[in-house]
Amino acid sequence: MNTLSSLRSPETAIHYNVLSDEFRANPYPTFQWWHKNEGIFYDDQQKYWIAFKYDTVRKLLRDPALTVERYVESPSGDELVYDEKIREMLSIWMLNNDGERHKQARNSLIPLFTTRALADYEALIREQVASALDVFQAGKGATEIYQEVAFPLPAKIIMSIMGLGELTEHRLRDLQRYSDVISTYVGSAGRAPGCIKPTYDVLMEFCDLLMESLANRPVNFDQTLTARLIEIYGDGTTREELHATLSNIILFIVSGFETTTNLILNTFMALAKNPDIEGSLRENPGLIDSFVEETLRIYPPVNRTARKAREAIEIDGVCISPQDLVILFMGAANRDPDVFPEPDSFKLMRPELKENQALSFGYGPHLCIGRMLSLLELRIFYQELLTRFSSLNVDIDTLKWRDNSIFKGIQALEASPLV
Repeated sequence: MNTLSSLRSPETAIHYNVLSDEFRANPYPTFQWWHKNEGIFYDDQQKYWIAFKYDTVRKLLRDPALTVERYVESPSGDELVYDEKIREMLSIWMLNNDGERHKQARNSLIPLFTTRALADYEALIREQVASALDVFQAGKGATEIYQEVAFPLPAKIIMSIMGLGELTEHRLRDLQRYSDVISTYVGSAGRAPGCIKPTYDVLMEFCDLLMESLANRPVNFDQTLTARLIEIYGDGTTREELHATLSNIILFIVSGFETTTNLILNTFMALAKNPDIEGSLRENPGLIDSFVEETLRIYPPVNRTARKAREAIEIDGVCISPQDLVILFMGAANRDPDVFPEPDSFKLMRPELKENQALSFGYGPHLCIGRMLSLLELRIFYQELLTRFSSLNVDIDTLKWRDNSIFKGIQALEASPLV
C-alpha cells in the first residue's frame, strides 16, 4: 500500500493535511509535489485515500464501486443528537444519492437546464446583471465584489428560477449566513470546531423560512424548479411531510449560488494576476467562454469531493478496501502536467480542454446539473461588464480567502471599474 508516511518528506508534511490552514491558503505547491513524486496514496493519519491525477480522478468519479452516500455515521460526543439530524438531512440531498433514486430525480430536473430552458432565463439574467453592475458608480471608489456583486447576483438568479425570489428582497443576508454555516459543515464533514449546533440551528431556521414561503406560492409557481422538487420528493403542510423536499430545496439554493459566486470572484482574481487578458477579451469578446473555462481549470470554485468504496477497487497499482474514504482533488487533477502543458500558467487558448474538460463541475453521473446555467451567467456578466466599463482595476492586495477546504472561494476582493 502507498501510504503518506512512506512517501512524504518532512519539509512537505505540513501541506498534507488538506484541512490545515497552510493547505487551504496555498495548495498549489503541494499539487506540484504530488504530480512529481506520487500516485494515489493513503493518508494513514487522516484515514483516507487521496487521488489527484486527472485520469485517476475521472475514472473514480464515474466508478459505480464508489458511492456518494457517506453521511451515514455520526461521531460520538455532546452534540451527537444534532449531528445525526444534520446527516439525516444531508443524506436526502440528490447530490448524496446514487443509483436509480439519483437517476430518476436527475432525469426529472434536466428539462429545466437544457439549452432551450436556459434561453428562457437569459432575459432574467441580463436584468439581474445590469442591476448588479449598478454598484460600480463613477467616483464611488472601490467596491467589495463578494458582498456587493458575486454573492447577490447568482443568489437572486437561482431564487427567481426556483420561484422563491421574494426571499432575496428581505432575507438575502440570512441566505448568505445559512450558506456560510452549511458550507463550513460540509467542507469539514462536521469536523470544524463548533460547527455542529450552529449548522443544526441554521437548517431548522432555513426550513421554517422555506415553509413560510411555500405557503404563499406565486402565480407561475408550477413552472419553477421548486415545484419540480415537490413533484419528486413530496408536498405537505408540516416540516415532517416536507422533510425530503426542504432538504433538496436547500441543496439547490446553496449549490445554485455558491459555485457561481466563487467563479465570479476567481475570474476577477485571474484578471488581476494576468493583466493582459482584459485587453484580449475587449478585442475579441468571443474569448469570454475560453476565459471562464480556463479560470475553472486553474482556479476551480470546488477544490475536491469525496466518495466511499462499496467494494474493493484496484486502480493505479493500489487496492482500495470496502468502506474506505477517497478524497478526489479536482483542483489538482486540473493541473496535471500530463494533460495540461504548463499547468500553472493561465492561457486563454488551451486546445486540450476540448478533449479533456476541467473536472471543476465533476464528471460522470454526478456532473453538476446546473453547470450550463453557471457558465451562461458568467458569459452574460462579462459581456455586460466589458461593454459598460472601460477598465476593471482589481486590487489584488485586498484578496482574502474563505475558510473552507472544499470551496476554493474568496471572501474579500475590491475592484473599481471605470466608465
